[in-house]
Order: sequence, then structure tokens, then C-alpha cells
Amino acid sequence: MTTSFSENPRIESQVIEWQGGFKYQLEEDFVVRTEILVNRVVDDGAFLRLMPDGWLLIRKGYAWDGPSGPTFDTDDFMIGSLVHDAFYQMLRRGLLPTAVVTKKKGGAGFKKETKTIDQFNAEKTRAAARVKKLADKELYNLCRRCGMPRWRAAYVYLGVRWFADVAASPRSKRKIRVVAIARRQ
Repeated sequence: MTTSFSENPRIESQVIEWQGGFKYQLEEDFVVRTEILVNRVVDDGAFLRLMPDGWLLIRKGYAWDGPSGPTFDTDDFMIGSLVHDAFYQMLRRGLLPTAVVTKKKGGAGFKKETKTIDQFNAEKTRAAARVKKLADKELYNLCRRCGMPRWRAAYVYLGVRWFADVAASPRSKRKIRVVAIARRQ
């Protein structure tokens, strides 16, 4: 005979971990064609998958915080904020290609160009900034496609361009909270 959970409410796990700050959660998969093209499939292994041709799949259960800043969570902003948050999350986790392998043409073929660490880091930072700018443009385009007035979409775009650098940075990670069950005396 099997025992149902309600008959035997034993707690198997002693600790939970979670991240706060999310207001919304997808009830079904969402797929959108973006203008961000990559050279390989980018998959976070859980909720996000970006195809080389720009198709982005955001899976059911994905949570995001909605529009940020001095703004309102309106219908014409929700899809843009969802996709924008997904791209920023991929940037923070280092999943989007941000470093370009450069080659110089020389002689009969190509030879690899050597770079110092400072040159490589500077190039990587510039590449990440280019990807962030593409994500910000995607936000503008999706808000416009959803009916947001041009003036407001421009306000939103300038807000993320000027003030959201830290949100896309790999150094910006949500705090993981942990709660443990106290042992009975």
C-alpha cells in the first residue's frame, strides 16, 4: 500500500534555495523571431534557447521581473520586457558569444592574430556592449510591434541604454537565498 503525502507529511529536503525579485512567470512556452543572430545554438539548459537564425524559445515556468525603472507594467511592454530580460540573463551568465576570434589574412591563408590579455579583455568588453545594444534594440522593436507609442519606446530604449549596464554584466547576479529547517529539540 502506498502512502499519500497528506497521510505522511515527512519533509525530505532540509533546505530550500531561491532567487527573489521576479513578478511574472510564463504559463506556456513563448517563441519569437529576433534580430540577434549567433553562430551556434545558445541554451541555458533550463528555460532559454536561442537558435543561430534568431529564433528564441523561452520555456514555460521562466520567471522575470517585468519592466524596470520608472515605468508601468503595461500590455505593450510585457513581451519586450520578457525577451529583454532573457537576453540580459544570457549575457550575465556568459552564454551569448561576446568574444570574437579574429584572424588576419596573410600570405596564402589565414594566420591567428595574437593579443595581450588587456587587448583580449578590451575586445570582449566591446563585444558584450554590442550584444547588449542589440538586446536593447530588440526591446524597442518588440514594444513597437506590441503597439507602444514611438515616444514611449524611445524613452524605454534610452533608459536601458543609459542605465542598465550593470543588469547585463556577469558581475551582476541575483542573490540566492537559503532557508534551513531548524532541528527539533
